[in-house]
Amino acid sequence: EEEINQTQAASGSALTMQTATGSALGVAVISEESTDIASGTSYGMDWVLDAEGTLTITGVCDEIGSTRPEYGWQDYLEEIKKVHLDAAVGTAFYRAFADAVNLTEVTYGPNFDSSGLWVYESATLVDVFGNTGLETIDFSMWDFSEFEDLGNLFGYASYPNTKHVSFAGCDFSNVTDMSAMFYEMDTFESIDLRGCTLGNLQTVQNMF
Repeated sequence: EEEINQTQAASGSALTMQTATGSALGVAVISEESTDIASGTSYGMDWVLDAEGTLTITGVCDEIGSTRPEYGWQDYLEEIKKVHLDAAVGTAFYRAFADAVNLTEVTYGPNFDSSGLWVYESATLVDVFGNTGLETIDFSMWDFSEFEDLGNLFGYASYPNTKHVSFAGCDFSNVTDMSAMFYEMDTFESIDLRGCTLGNLQTVQNMF
C-alpha cells in the first residue's frame, strides 16, 4: 500500500497529495471556512445544503430496511429552498422533504433513478413533498412502472401551496389501486396525466 504525503503552503492554497513514488493523486483547494450549512451521508447518499439553501443529493442509496426512513437533511428543513436530486434514491423515500416549508423548486440530474423503490405499496413515496412551498409537484421523472398500489399517495399531509401535479408520461401499467390518491387535496387545480399508461387499474374509490 502506497504511503500518502500531504503538503499545504497556507490556508486557502492548493493541497497536493502525492504517493511515496511522487505521482500526484489530485489537487484540492482548502478554504478557510466552509459556507455550507450542513452536509452528510444518509443511507449511502451524499448530501450538501449550501448557503443559498440548495440541497444537492448524489450517490446510490443503500437498501433501507424500513418504509419510514429518516435522513440527515431533515434536521435543516426550514433552510431548504431548492432540491437537486442526482441520486439513485433507493427502496423508500417516505416524507423525504415533507415540512420543508420554504422549498419552492425541485430539479433532477442525469443520475436520478427511482427504479429501486419498493413497489408493493405507496408508503415508500407517501408525502415526499408534503407541506412544502412547491406550487407544482412534478413526478414525470419518477419510475412507477413496477408500482401496483398508489393509494393515498398524497393522503397524510397538507399541501397548502401546491396547485399543480404532473405525472405526464408516467408508466402506470402495473398499477391496480389508486384509491384516495388525491383525496381531499382541495388546493390542487390541475393534475396532468397526459401520456400515462393505464392498463390494469381496478380500484379508484375516493380517488379525488
